[in-house]
Amino acid sequence: MRHRHHNSAQRGFSLVELMIALTLGLLLTAAVGSLFYTNKRNFNQNQLIAEMQDNARFALETLARDLAMAGYLGGMTDAHLLKRDSETLGAPANDCTPGADGAPGWAFDPATLEFLNNPSAVSAAARYGCLNAAHVVSDTDVVSIRRVSGQATALREETGDPVSLSANTVYLRTNRTEGSLFHSGAAAEKPGADHPPSLAPYNVWEYVSRLYFVRNYAETPGDGVPTLCRAILGRSAGGGVEIEPLAEGIEDVQIAFGIDTDGDAIANRYAVDPSEDELELAVTARIQLLVRSIGRDFSYTNDKTYRLLSKPDQSFEGAQNNEDHYYRRVIQTTVMLRNPILAQGLTP
Repeated sequence: MRHRHHNSAQRGFSLVELMIALTLGLLLTAAVGSLFYTNKRNFNQNQLIAEMQDNARFALETLARDLAMAGYLGGMTDAHLLKRDSETLGAPANDCTPGADGAPGWAFDPATLEFLNNPSAVSAAARYGCLNAAHVVSDTDVVSIRRVSGQATALREETGDPVSLSANTVYLRTNRTEGSLFHSGAAAEKPGADHPPSLAPYNVWEYVSRLYFVRNYAETPGDGVPTLCRAILGRSAGGGVEIEPLAEGIEDVQIAFGIDTDGDAIANRYAVDPSEDELELAVTARIQLLVRSIGRDFSYTNDKTYRLLSKPDQSFEGAQNNEDHYYRRVIQTTVMLRNPILAQGLTP
């Protein structure tokens, strides 16, 4: 008889081998998980910082441009000679009255630049009626700017020449000596021939009036996102003042004015709370923004203090007990004031 032998002694994993395999698998899983967590954290961090820097850059450029052009009125050298077309232009709805001269009509006040240094929310709202004290961030600068757009809408050689205008928009018509503000109306009518300027040629410019401040919310009250906002002249039938949010995450705005004390058009010193006389000598403005990330990174604790122009050591609630998880940056720029002669009438 033949005996058939079957090699059926198939071996499985021993306990030691199984433990080694499980250990290696756990180590590999931990390494992959750690890498994933690190990459996700870096991605979130970069996203928060990039968004913060974009908001800061936009806010700084917008405010710097308006400050640099404050008081530019199409070549006019005295804003107090500016007249209003009473037939088309009254005080706008929800106006930030009164103006710096105490008369109604903040939007058309002859003081083309106004500045409040770190007012309380209550005092800022008392000065500008379109602001809500419950929404304004206290102890941050407020600045009001009036000018015309950088490019004329139209140039006319004769007073009777037609002008193509946008509807419901405020314009300045000037021949550089005299001028008047008028509202174009729903049908974009041009001003009558009996309104200044009486002599041609003249230009027509879109008029800009803006009030910058920091609000304690972005979209809805209570959302806790500080936002740089501005009050503007809206393009409505009544020409009302509207609040326009500009950049989220702006916690503070600080401005210092460069004062020319010897008449050489160069700033000799900077003042964070200038007097009216000092502001008449201002030739530059240093703008500083404290910007914060919109979201929080709970793996990061911000325990830093920040030096601002009129706030030497600025810290934040929660930093002392490691509960502040926002990224922050301080950015600044300095701009020339192109129209210092029109800054007369500034009020601190």
